[in-house]
Amino acid sequence: MTLQISGQSRLEDASASQKNIERVNEKINFITQFASKPYFNKLLKKLAGQNIVNALIICDYIIAEQTEINIKQSTKEGKIKILTWLSNFHAGKSFKEMTRDSCYHAMANDMSARPHEILSVRISHIKFNVTEDGIQYASAKIINA
Repeated sequence: MTLQISGQSRLEDASASQKNIERVNEKINFITQFASKPYFNKLLKKLAGQNIVNALIICDYIIAEQTEINIKQSTKEGKIKILTWLSNFHAGKSFKEMTRDSCYHAMANDMSARPHEILSVRISHIKFNVTEDGIQYASAKIINA
């Protein structure tokens, strides 16, 4: 009898898992239906295959922003790309498990600055720019202490 319950439990888990995958895929299709490139749909679906929790968090976040403040398509695409890259950088960690230290290490990797220089950066020191090709990037002003 225990084996049957255990097997039944596994079937229910598999069914619930399949429903979660279908639900995430529906959300991904919804938020990427007007995307400029199929890349964004594929990027999120690939993430869902690796980390369904983070893919669901990204989808819910984008849907909330779309509903509350009606973000532009380019803003949506930029957030999808950056959040997916962040999730991939932290190799399987849930966004909820990421800490300030993890963010520091991601910044340190990109900035090639000394630790005390990175720790002195404030939000007001960060400027977002766009290249002539339309690529958005951020630059941080490092202040020597």
